Amino acid sequence: MSKPIGSRKAATAYSDIDMLAQHVDGFDAQQYFDQQVEVETVAAAQRWPLLARVMGCAALAEAEPAVAVGPSGGG
Repeated sequence: MSKPIGSRKAATAYSDIDMLAQHVDGFDAQQYFDQQVEVETVAAAQRWPLLARVMGCAALAEAEPAVAVGPSGGG
C-alpha cells in the first residue's frame, strides 16, 4: 500500500514561471508573463473550432498562431 503524497510533494504549478518560483528563493513570478497557457488555448481553439464557438472563444479560433521562443532560438 502506498503512502499519500504530502503537501510539499503535491505542490502544483500552473506554468513554467510558477514552477521556477517554487524552486528559486526570491524569484517573483508576478513580475513575469508566461505565454504557455495562451499558446495552448489558441492551439486548442484552432484544433476544435466548433467547441471554441460554443464556449465563446470564436475569436481565438481565428487568431494567428502564436510562436513561442524557446531555448533553441526559434520564433
